[in-house]
Amino acid sequence: MTGLLFNEGETLFVRFEAFAVRLTFGSGASLGIAVIAGEDEGVENTLAYGALAIGPDVIVLSWQETIGSKPAPVRGHG
Repeated sequence: MTGLLFNEGETLFVRFEAFAVRLTFGSGASLGIAVIAGEDEGVENTLAYGALAIGPDVIVLSWQETIGSKPAPVRGHG
């Protein structure tokens, strides 16, 4: 995924079924991920991310975690 970057310092919260994360956007395509609820609460990592606008104010985020999983939450943004 390419294209849309967020403002440095912008933060989103995403809740999955078993856990929640705080996403903090850094410079370029840098994404800070902190698990804020769930079994792995307290785990933090910084990874590269991609973003793709799929409609007016609708974005798919994507990143690959160090364990190999590739979350891709869809968010309203605008």
